[in-house]
Amino acid sequence: MEEYLPFSDQFNSSIEQDGKVIFIKGWVLKNFAKSLLAWSKSPDSDFFQASNPTHLPEDPKNQLNRLRRKTEITRDVRMHASRRCYSRHRASIYLVSTLSTGVILLSLLPNTLTNVSDQQNQILLSSSIVFSIFIIFTSAIDAMTNFFYRARIFQNNGEKLAALLYDLNFSPLAYAPTPEVVKTFADRYEAAVRDLPFNHDYVDFLAVRIGKSHLFPRRYSKYRPMRAIQKTRDRLTLYFRKFTWIIPSASAVIIVGIVVWKLVLPES
Repeated sequence: MEEYLPFSDQFNSSIEQDGKVIFIKGWVLKNFAKSLLAWSKSPDSDFFQASNPTHLPEDPKNQLNRLRRKTEITRDVRMHASRRCYSRHRASIYLVSTLSTGVILLSLLPNTLTNVSDQQNQILLSSSIVFSIFIIFTSAIDAMTNFFYRARIFQNNGEKLAALLYDLNFSPLAYAPTPEVVKTFADRYEAAVRDLPFNHDYVDFLAVRIGKSHLFPRRYSKYRPMRAIQKTRDRLTLYFRKFTWIIPSASAVIIVGIVVWKLVLPES
């Protein structure tokens, strides 16, 4: 019975005659496709001009409006980052003070209570060690991050962007902008952004997006119930990510307080 080879095998066998092996590779078609794509993107080709309207010169007014929106968002984000860093700095001070006060109170309990057993002394000692560990870690994080310094830098950068936004809104050049004027404002914006040695956090951008949802028309739904649900979800994400850092320390204070209240104070 005669066996029929697949078409590809028949084709290969047909071209492998007289000891000549011909390899047909896909890179021929691939290079041809690349050449065609490069030609289509060439500024001199009619295909480029007909099918790529996005490369046409944009109206300077539209460019200025987009720059105005971007400047307002960045300014608000920087200002929110400054307030957040100030709040984090103050909260860290209060937290370290609370933990230090707890260490002092735990050290005084064996001298003020009567009939304190060895097990209770071990509990008090362990609680003091736990508080001391959190004091060390909190102080180290504050020393490395320096939230007070960051808050001041964010505020200075936000003030520069606020001055730029004022010029974008009220400068006489902004009423009839030219490409050169737009480029000048864009260079000022880029210089202000590059002037910051570090970037803000995602929570700062999220807070601005919630507070000024009109600047993000594609992010929230046009329907009021759905928009309320989306904003509620973003607010929960904001609060969780904003106060996550204090959860371990607050949990330690609560747990140590419960342990001392249940195991040390009643028996003494």
